[in-house]
This record gives sequence, C-alpha cells and structure tokens, in this order.
Amino acid sequence: MARQRYYLAFDVVELQDTFYNPPEKLRSLASEAPQSFVFSMKAWQATSHPLDSPTWKKAEVVPDKRLADRYGFLRPTKEVFEGCRTPTNHCGEPSARNSATQQCIERFAWACPGLCALL
Repeated sequence: MARQRYYLAFDVVELQDTFYNPPEKLRSLASEAPQSFVFSMKAWQATSHPLDSPTWKKAEVVPDKRLADRYGFLRPTKEVFEGCRTPTNHCGEPSARNSATQQCIERFAWACPGLCALL
C-alpha cells in the first residue's frame, strides 16, 4: 500500500527497522504524513541488547566493540541515553506524535543493572 493511502486508512504505524538501524529517514516520513499521524518506533537495540547479541547481525551501524560495557541492559550510560532518544530525535520535536517502544532480551529481567536508574 502506498504511504499516502496508508496515512488515510490508519492513524499509527510501528516502525520496526529503528530497532536495527538508526532511523535516518524518519524526518522525511514525518514531514509527509498528516500532523495527526503517530509513529511508534522501536528503540535502537543499543539501549537493551549487548553488542554480542545475535540481533546485531542485521544492523547497518554497530558501535565500537571496545565500548561494549557501555551498551545494552538499559545501563545508565551516555550511550544508552542517546540510543533511547535516537528514534524520536529523527522525527522532529518530541510530541504525542512519536514515541519509542523498548524491546528487551529474554535474560533482561535478571541481567539489567540499569533498569532502576531509568525508572
């Protein structure tokens, strides 16, 4: 379905690719969609998944492996906080029009030392 027809038929879309790749094209998508259209984006995997996760195989951009201790598990690091803001930053000013959904790994419940710091 062409995007313009999609925008007329639906009020919201979840963008899956933002989990694997920083969303470079979101600003243009936001500019072509009606003002009331909502983009729900998955937060970049750098926020929740360690760099040794198999999900990184699909990524076009992978952080430097020497910084592995700064990514994933919602650690309270500058890199994770930037990753949390990545989807909505590319869509323009944060608003009710865009949001990010956090996907977590299976072992997340007991392996996340940064969760309490973010809540």
